[in-house]
Amino acid sequence: MARPTRSEKLVKNAEDAFLAAIEVYNKPTFTYREETFAILALNAW
Repeated sequence: MARPTRSEKLVKNAEDAFLAAIEVYNKPTFTYREETFAILALNAW
C-alpha cells in the first residue's frame, strides 16, 4: 500500500474534524455546543 500524500492526510483530518463537529452539535446537554461546533467546522474548512 502506498503512503498517503500530504493532501490526502489533510482531507482525512478535515473529515474527522467535521464529523466531530456534528457529533458535538447533536449532543443535547453539551455546554457551548454551538461554539464548539463552529470552531471544529471552521477548522475542517
